[in-house]
Amino acid sequence: MHPWDHDPAYADFKVLAQKLEAALTASNAFLIKLANLSPEGVLPAFSLAQAHMLGFDAHAMQRLQEALEEKRVVTLSQGNIFMTCILSAAVTLSQFKQQPQQTQGGLLARSINKLRQHSTNSLSLGAFAWASFYAVMGKGLLFKANALRHKQPVIRAR
Repeated sequence: MHPWDHDPAYADFKVLAQKLEAALTASNAFLIKLANLSPEGVLPAFSLAQAHMLGFDAHAMQRLQEALEEKRVVTLSQGNIFMTCILSAAVTLSQFKQQPQQTQGGLLARSINKLRQHSTNSLSLGAFAWASFYAVMGKGLLFKANALRHKQPVIRAR
């Protein structure tokens, strides 16, 4: 027994925390459904979108999957779309930074090398996680819109 267990303010805080947890669980379920994913498919969707955004090849994608398993992203995120997005973005950016740099190349190669050097700060992580979240959500929304478009006839103006 803790002294807080008898405090009425703590009881109100506990009820508020339970309501907040229920609201976050409901919003997570809604976003997963909106993205047209299953809870088990959240991590593969994010890792694939993030790998495509950074231009990973097959070898880099395999190393990314190994790193996601090694860092236990599935265990830590537990199907939460926000945690999965942030954790997979952190692992993906660290794998991006470990890729070999091109010694010669044009403007694009130099830009990618500069991006690689600055890819693991908190601002880059936040921006990359935000972009990948919208990429995954947009893909799900496009799928839903396409399904709705094919089920209902389009009425064209004359």
